[in-house]
Amino acid sequence: MRRVAYLSLALLLNLALFQFMAGLIAGPKLGIKPILHAHPIDFVRLPPPQEPPPERRVRTPPPPPAAPKAPLSSPVSPEPIRGNVRELPTPDLALKVQTSPAPQIPLAAPHLPSLLVEGEVQQAASPVRVPTHPGYISASELVAIVRPPPLYPPEARSRRIEGRVVVEFTVTERGEVQDPVIIEANPPGVFDQAVLETVRKWRFRPKEQNGKPIAVRARQPLEFRLRG
Repeated sequence: MRRVAYLSLALLLNLALFQFMAGLIAGPKLGIKPILHAHPIDFVRLPPPQEPPPERRVRTPPPPPAAPKAPLSSPVSPEPIRGNVRELPTPDLALKVQTSPAPQIPLAAPHLPSLLVEGEVQQAASPVRVPTHPGYISASELVAIVRPPPLYPPEARSRRIEGRVVVEFTVTERGEVQDPVIIEANPPGVFDQAVLETVRKWRFRPKEQNGKPIAVRARQPLEFRLRG
């Protein structure tokens, strides 16, 4: 019997605690009034004020000083000649001009600029010299298209021999080189063959006369020098 009483009492206590906790959780009902008239508020952010760009000052150059004006001279009227004017007789002047023959100025040969040569080539015998044509021009007056320098002979280079060679040749209407000959060689027979073999490979722009290409004779000095 006691157990039944205890169980019923515990059940009542649990029910009371459950009701009390349910009341705490529910709480009192608050009355919320509906909002009838609501005005929305819109926030607009304005951009920050921008500073105006600085003004550029353009410096105007001062005007040039005016040139001083020259004073205008008043025209002078000629004074009339008073008195009797006598006409003077004009003498007859007979000019006698004595003509003398013009002095003959000897024509000098054109200046021939030399080419400096440094290189190597096989030693060969000196060619036979032939007489040159009476008229020639300097090779510097022609426009060179292909003009390689001669190679230095190895024997002359080993023996430290230097020299100078003047070569004469014909430039044809097509700009090719023909009939090269040695006019001057110092020392003779050392650089002659090297010069002739190279000159035959040269090409120039043909010289023109009255708009047409012509063949001309030209001369070219060459200097053989060793460095050091």
